[in-house]
Parts: sequence; C-alpha cells; structure tokens
Amino acid sequence: MSETSTPQEATGSQLNRSCESCRSLKVRCLPNPSTPHQCQRCAKGKRSCIFVAPQRRRPRKRTDSRVAQLEKEMRVMRSLLKNRIPEEDEESEESDDDHEDLKSSGRDHSANSDDARYMDYSPELLTHGVSVPDFAFPAGLEEERQPVEDVIDRGILSIDDAEQLVAYYIHELAPLFPLVLLPHTTTAVSLRATKPVLFLSVIAATAISVDAGLAAVLNREIVRLYSERFFIEGEKSLELVQALLLMIVFYFPPASPLKLQFYQYTHIASTMALEIGLANKRRVKSDRRTAHDETLAEQARAVIGCYHLGSTVAMKTRRPNLLQFNDWMVECVRHLERSPHRTDQHLAIWFELQRITDEAMSSFGLDDTSTTSPLTESRVQAVLRWFDKRMEAWKTNTPSEMLTVPLILEYRSTALAMYELGVGEGYRDPDAVKKRYFTLPTPEGPEAQSPLSAIRIDINMKWMNAAHEMLDAVLACSTDTMRKLPNLMYTRLAMGVTSLLKIHFSVRTGALGEVVTPETVNVHFYLDAVANKLAEASGAGKYKIPSRWYQVIGVRGRDWYERLESRGEQTPVESMAASGSQGPSQSQSHNQVQSQNHGQSQGQDAMNVQSMNTFPVSVPMVDPRDGYVAMSGTGMWPPMDVQGHSHNPHFFMGYQQSPHAASSQQMPPQFAYEPQRMPAPAAGMELDGWLPDGSIFGMPPLPEF
Repeated sequence: MSETSTPQEATGSQLNRSCESCRSLKVRCLPNPSTPHQCQRCAKGKRSCIFVAPQRRRPRKRTDSRVAQLEKEMRVMRSLLKNRIPEEDEESEESDDDHEDLKSSGRDHSANSDDARYMDYSPELLTHGVSVPDFAFPAGLEEERQPVEDVIDRGILSIDDAEQLVAYYIHELAPLFPLVLLPHTTTAVSLRATKPVLFLSVIAATAISVDAGLAAVLNREIVRLYSERFFIEGEKSLELVQALLLMIVFYFPPASPLKLQFYQYTHIASTMALEIGLANKRRVKSDRRTAHDETLAEQARAVIGCYHLGSTVAMKTRRPNLLQFNDWMVECVRHLERSPHRTDQHLAIWFELQRITDEAMSSFGLDDTSTTSPLTESRVQAVLRWFDKRMEAWKTNTPSEMLTVPLILEYRSTALAMYELGVGEGYRDPDAVKKRYFTLPTPEGPEAQSPLSAIRIDINMKWMNAAHEMLDAVLACSTDTMRKLPNLMYTRLAMGVTSLLKIHFSVRTGALGEVVTPETVNVHFYLDAVANKLAEASGAGKYKIPSRWYQVIGVRGRDWYERLESRGEQTPVESMAASGSQGPSQSQSHNQVQSQNHGQSQGQDAMNVQSMNTFPVSVPMVDPRDGYVAMSGTGMWPPMDVQGHSHNPHFFMGYQQSPHAASSQQMPPQFAYEPQRMPAPAAGMELDGWLPDGSIFGMPPLPEF
C-alpha cells in the first residue's frame, strides 16, 4: 500500500481516520470533497495526505511474571559472581537466606518513615544492634569493622581478674539495683565474646567497689568505647542501653563539676530505648512454649530502669523527663511480677514507689517544669495526706523478705523528698534551689519571717523525722555494704544530711525555733556518725564513692555547721523559746526531759551503729536468679519517735555476705594500680565539686554565708 492511500483504497487493513499531519497537530481531520485522497487541511497547505494503519499495543506483563524474570536475572548474576569471587566458608552456604533478608530490609526502608517507630525487633536484633547485615559491606570494610583490642588484649586487666569482677557483680552488686541481670553461669569469656560493651560496663561498675585506681582506668575505657559505638558508628541496641544504665547507677564521679553527666546519660538511654522500640508495645509474638519470656523480661527491666532513672533525675534537677509513662510499662511491670525470679518481683515492687512519687509530683504541679502556679497550705496538706496513705499501703503490702537495703533507702528517700517539696511549697524553677528554703540569709541578719502555721510546723516535723529515719537506715548498714552501694544511693544519704542542716538553721535563726530545739534536730550526732561511717568505708581513699562523699559530708558539711555555731550570738527567737509562755519551772523541767531523752537517743544510736557491723550470717546467699538476698522482716519499721530514731538490732540481719562469696572477700585482686588518695579539700563550704551551680546532685545545695 502506497503512502498516499486513502481509506477507500485500503481493502485488506483498517487505516486511521486522521492523516499523520492532523494527528501530529492534534486537530480534526476533515475529508476534502473535491480531492478524495486528501483532507481539507492538507489540500489547503498543498501537502501530501498520508493515512497509516494503527499500531498494535504490546500486552503488558503481569507483576508476578516481571518479578520472576527479575529473580531469574539476579540468579544468573550471582552465579557469575560466584565464579569470580572465592567462596567463604559460611556466607556461601547462607547466601540465599541473606538475599531474602536483604530484600525484606529494602522493603522496610522504603516504607513510610512514620512506621519506623513500630518496627519489629527480634531478640537477636535487639541484642546485636540495628546495623546493616555484614554481607552488605565489601570485604575491605569488614576488616575495618572488626572490634579493636579491649582491656584484656592490651594487658590492662587479666582474664582471671575479669572473671572475679563478673562473678562479684552477679552475686553481690546486681541484687542491689537489679536493672541488668546476668545468668549465674555467665563467665567473663562468654560475656566478652557476645556483648563486649556490656562486659566492659560490668567490670567498670564492679571496679568502683573494689579499687579506685582500676575503676578510673576502666571507666575511662567504657566512656571511650561507648562514644565510638554510639556517636561515631551510630549503633543502637539493647546492649548499649544496658551498658549505659550501669554507667548511671554505678556512676564514677569526675574530677571537675562541669563534667557531670547524670542528666545526659539518663536521657541518652531513654531516647535510645524509644528509637529501638523498647518503650512501645512489641509486635513480635511472645514465646508461648514457656511460662516466662526471658527476652521480654530483659527488655522490661531496661525500659523500667530508663523511666525510673529519668524520673528521679528530673525530680532532683527540676527538668523534664523525656520518657513518659505509658500502658506498655504497665504490662512490663505485670510481666516482672509473674516472673519466677525474685529479683524481677523485687524490681516490680520498687517501681510502685516510683509511681507513687510521680503521682505526688503531678499533684504538686511539678510534672510540668514550665509552670509556676503557687500552692496553698491546704493543697500541700491534702497531697501529703494522700502520699502518707499510699506509702503506708505500700509498706503493708510488701512482703518482709522483699525489704532489701536499697529498697528501704529508696522508701526513706522518697518520703524525705516529698516532705521537702511540701516545706519548699513545690518550687519548679530550676534556679529555685538557691532561694528561700534552699539558702541561708546573709550574716548581716536573718530575713523577717511570718509565724509558722500549725500545718507548716507539722510538715517540718515530718520532714525532720524522715531525715532521721533515712540516716538511721544508712548508719545501720555494715562497712562492706557501704562499699557496695552505688553512687546513686549515696545521693540519698547526702539529701538526708542536708535536710537536717537546713532544719537546724531554721531552728537557730527562724520561727521554727519557737517549737523545736536544736537538741531535737540532733544534727551534731548525725554529722559525726555519718562522717565516721564514710571514713571507715572509704578505706583511706581506696574506695572512690565513700571517699568522695566523705569530702562533701564529713569535711564540708562539718565546716558549714561549725561556721553556723561560731556565730555564738543567741537570736531573739531563741530567747523567746527559752522564756516563752511557760513558767521558769516548767521550762526547766521541759529542758531536762529533752536533754535526758536526747542523751538516751544518742547512746542508743551509737550502740546500734556499732552493732550493725557484726551480724551473724542468718540468711545464706543464693543465686540472684533463683532467690533474692533480703533483710529480716522482724523489727523492720521502728516506731515514729521524735526523740529517738534507733532501729532494731536485726535491721539488716539477713543482708550479709554469704559463704558463696567468702572466697571473694579477698577482693580486690592484686591489680597493678595504687589506690587513689583523696587530697584534703580547701576550707569553705563552696560545693564546687559537684554541679556548676554549686549544688549536689540529688539534694539542694547547702546554704552559704
């Protein structure tokens, strides 16, 4: 058929109804009546009018056939690569499975970014991280990603000493703060091979309770390794979260106050837990074949630990907590309550205290640090009444065998913190720790204060009683227990001492002195007792944590107290207290009774403090995975006595080192580091050893002169 053929001339095929010229111009093609083989537009333009047959459309392949063809081509390419690259021992056998994993990983990354927070993390993925599989890297890069030499390879620590440190952590330190638990069969060799970051974190945390020189070296190593893994490599895993939790609980105090990183470490762990999905309900199916899912329990401990530490640091520093409480945490707590391990049940009970604290903080309005609404005395009184009922219910419902040393210290410090907030009327400004109840007036003269109401006097008395009970609990601990307690527990001790110092100042210079005497506060006895306890636990500087807190409490706290007492001038308030509404005979009789009770209280306290260090071993040490080392329940809660706050001699009867740990009493091993000796601090009460603003973490700063 010629190019100028028309529809009339096409006998064997059907042509297009428009010529090629009109089709290209996308206009209507009208036939020309005078010229049958041309249209009107082509005749007018004197162009040849060409009609062609329509093109056949090729049928589109179905999706499944296209995918099958693509997979066929991929198999051909892989077969060609196998002939050119030497086969690896294990990678060549699992190449098909790796290919399927790579395809699924590619589909996950191409999905919407909003679905990233709901990513399913298997136990293996959570343990080893979320990095790209090894086969995705070239052979040259694989060699670069091999782990560098650790402290064992470089000769900093021998493998035998590492075995002792890991065993010491499992049997002695882990029950104190059971956020990261290891099976009792765990060895240093296996932990080093499977979880190198957690291994270094465990031995660094244990070294703090063993030797200050070794602890300084290992803690520097763990910070360097963690920084490389997290900040440089960008890894995120459950192992890194657990390692950071140990770094927070067993925190190694830095030399400079500008390097404190409690808040930063806590929220790095919290944000990492959010990113890897620990704080969200997991979408992988639990193992129904066993009654207890150990993988879920491990994740539950981590997320509960992140929330507890975040809430604690946020309350003390008056800063927000990035990890909020949700329904998934409730399920985690329930899972730990049903756990066959006593340590998990103990952690669930511990978490109830944190929830009581958070609800009380919300009632005070401290859950939002940006608001500054004032609190009335009636509101504070109502919140504290509710708080007292919740704490009493918690104490009643908690089995006596679960009342361990850290749990009792947490209970006492929780009550102390709440009453302190009640006295301070719930300040929420971060700089409020330097105002009013947190700072002393200038030496020129005390500020005028309005008379205290009955409600405020009652709150102050409860605050003082809580401080006494907190310090009594610490003084009842043996020297060996004091050396094991992490730095986080010592912040509770410092908070109790500081509270007594502030109450003592209010009694000496404020309106509180009209109803409370300095002998009732008894700050002199507690300063001496706590200083002696810390000096004994420090071991002449061998143990880092007690040594550091001895400088804060035993040296600087004593210096502030002596400065206050050296004023030597009786204030008008004290004169009113001495010759007030009561007659001379009544006043003399009252003072004699107080002096007699005070002497009995001091003698009883001193007797108890001396007797706490030598207890018979009544409860044998068992494996922390199958049972928990607990205190005896008899005489656990002393009566609320204002004059004397002495504990029953069986207060910590069961919390002793067991025959199993008798072999580790020779700890520390003979390391190649001399114990650090703490230099004597300069005179003065400038607490420049902790926070840039002059405050100590976990408590308000001491008043200044």
